[in-house]
Amino acid sequence: MTAIPSPSPNLLVSGSIIDGFVKTSIDLQISTGSALSRSLARIDPDGWYPLSLLVELQEIVTSSFQTKEPILEKIGRSMMHSWYHQGPGSGLVRTGMDFLRYQSGSEGYRSVVRGGDHDVGQFMLSDIDEQAGTALVRSTTPFDKDMERGIIIGGMSVTGDLDYIEVDNSRDASCFRIRFHARKELPPESILEQFLRGERPDAPRSLIEGLWYRAKGLELELEREKRYFLASQENSRELIARLRDAFAEVKTLSGMLPICSNCKKIRDDKGYWDQIEHYISSHSEAEFSHAICPDCVRKLYPNYYDKLREKKEDA
Repeated sequence: MTAIPSPSPNLLVSGSIIDGFVKTSIDLQISTGSALSRSLARIDPDGWYPLSLLVELQEIVTSSFQTKEPILEKIGRSMMHSWYHQGPGSGLVRTGMDFLRYQSGSEGYRSVVRGGDHDVGQFMLSDIDEQAGTALVRSTTPFDKDMERGIIIGGMSVTGDLDYIEVDNSRDASCFRIRFHARKELPPESILEQFLRGERPDAPRSLIEGLWYRAKGLELELEREKRYFLASQENSRELIARLRDAFAEVKTLSGMLPICSNCKKIRDDKGYWDQIEHYISSHSEAEFSHAICPDCVRKLYPNYYDKLREKKEDA
């Protein structure tokens, strides 16, 4: 995952982006912590907020994940689905190509950020070849690049007119190389059956090519979901392990503890007697410092106790 630099205080982000990030995270059950809920309550989708707030939310979501890239990519993809189906997206783009063209001159990006050119940067379509099915988007924004990759995939897929979308920024995190293929009509069932049997059906090249891209597109989508699922499961296993450890701690310190009525030592599960301070420290995160209570001062140091009491009364 590409680390986000310290955001400029001059860079503002549309509340719709932050609201979409929070709602998407909750909808995907990536995080349901109270921190996200509190953040959601104070977001106005029509308002503008410092980028630092989005960075803070991102850290809340990813803080418990070892493999963050699929998580942030999934958030970016889902944000675009919300933007299109529940926000203004359907009125701005009608095809996957429209979404790419919307990035010309950073038009799409500048609609959701405010600030000077140096602070804002660019998210711009720099090259496109519709016949070859290739495009290039360059980013100099302060946003996370894994999330931006998801935004491109999600924005191009929401209209459903492309059957293959591949976005790769592995060689250069800020340079998104895109391959795509427009959806074609499915060939007749007889040709599909030949294709599935591994035969070479007698059909126009365009039909076979379209079928191949559709199959590869589904395979790519399955791989994305697999990476996201494994990252989520990894986090779930760690969370379960932490909960088990916490439960073991609670269980150890709950119930009845045998304690000596005279010296106050505690008997452990193995039958050994231990000082209460040592027992609690070894079974919890509590630490002890020693002092002496007024009753013990009066009992052990009566003269000193009387002098202290006289000073308080004089005061």
